[in-house]
Amino acid sequence: MKVRNHRFGLRVGIAAVMAVAAVTAGGAPAGSANLPCVTRATSAYLSAWGDTNQYFVAPSGTLEGGLTGWSLSGQVSSVAINEPWKVVNGTHARSMQLAPYSRATSQTFCVAPNEDAVRLFYRSPGVAGSGLLIKLTVSIPNSTLKYINTYVVSGNQYGWLLTNRIDLPDMSKFSSLQYLTVEVSPTNTQATWLVDDVLVDPWRAK
Repeated sequence: MKVRNHRFGLRVGIAAVMAVAAVTAGGAPAGSANLPCVTRATSAYLSAWGDTNQYFVAPSGTLEGGLTGWSLSGQVSSVAINEPWKVVNGTHARSMQLAPYSRATSQTFCVAPNEDAVRLFYRSPGVAGSGLLIKLTVSIPNSTLKYINTYVVSGNQYGWLLTNRIDLPDMSKFSSLQYLTVEVSPTNTQATWLVDDVLVDPWRAK
C-alpha cells in the first residue's frame, strides 16, 4: 500500500464498453464547496489484469459496510458475494446487488484534477440485451459546470468482469478541486447485476 506519489504502468482496457462524455450546466453537489481532498493510500490492485497503475478505493467502494454511503432507488441489497479475486482485501465478502428498475448513487467525494479514471468490478447476468449503466458526474465547487460520462457494459456474458478505464475530465483550468459521484443502474427490466470494488486512479498521464 502506498501514499500516492508516483505514476505506474500503462493504461489497459479490459471489457467491451460504450462511453459518451458531455459537459452540461447544473448545480454543484450539495455542500461540495466544503469537501476537501485527503491523502489516500493507493495500491496496484489491478496488476493481475495488466494494469499496474496505483488506485485508491472510492468511499464505501468495497461495499463491505453494506450500503452505507449510497443513495438507493428500487430494490438494491447488500449480498454475501464478493468479486472472486478479492483485490482490495482477501477477507472481503460482500457486494451490491441491483435488481431491475433500481439505481445506486455514491456519496459525492473530492477528486483532484490529476485523478483521471474509475474502474469497478461487476457480475454480468448473461442475459442478451441487458446492460449496466455507469454514470460518472464531475462538478467543481461554486460553479454550475458539470461533466457527465456515461458508460454501458453488456450483460450478454455471464460472470464477474472488470470495466475498462472510465475517464474523468481534466478541469484544472477551472478549479484545483473536482467532485465525483458514481451511479450504477441496470439498463432494462430483464436482469439483476452485482457491483463491487469501485476504484479511482489518482494519476493523470501527461
